[in-house]
Amino acid sequence: MLLNNKGAKKMSNKIKRAMSTLKKAMIKDPDYAWGWHCNIAVMAQDAGVSHKVSNDGAARFMKLAFDVDTNRQC
Repeated sequence: MLLNNKGAKKMSNKIKRAMSTLKKAMIKDPDYAWGWHCNIAVMAQDAGVSHKVSNDGAARFMKLAFDVDTNRQC
């Protein structure tokens, strides 16, 4: 489905609000953030990546996407 500029902007705003909501939830509840971290790390491990590398990657993603530091929990 192709979106016109108005539709794309509306979708972009929805995504921004959703990401903001997730970020606030991650910051407020470190256990929720840790759950996301673990799921991301296990996905990488299932693809054959080592435990350390998968946890490092998950921690980097969590910091970039949600500005939470899950590295200290690894």
